[in-house]
Amino acid sequence: MDVAPKVQAESPAPAEPPKPACKPCCRGKRLKKPSELSIYECPADNVEYELVEEQPGAVENGVRYVRTSLSPYYGTVAEAKEFSQNYLVVARNQVTAGVKQTTGETAFRS
Repeated sequence: MDVAPKVQAESPAPAEPPKPACKPCCRGKRLKKPSELSIYECPADNVEYELVEEQPGAVENGVRYVRTSLSPYYGTVAEAKEFSQNYLVVARNQVTAGVKQTTGETAFRS
């Protein structure tokens, strides 16, 4: 009887999964180091980006139209709301005094 230990053949090391192929938009790009970020540079030296001014779009024109057409009414509505609140809150008002008397409310704000 052979008592020599049985040696199994070593299995080959598992192959590393293949790296996913880069997308076409990512080729040639690399991450910047923190020292390369523009916050550490003089703003005048940053020529990576330039300001492009465009004409207002349809949505912006629509919002502008609505705001300019409704702005005269906004002040009127705000004044009417304030008047109504004051009318209901003033203790000297007869309606308010009548409500206080009929409901028996003593903690009515004046």
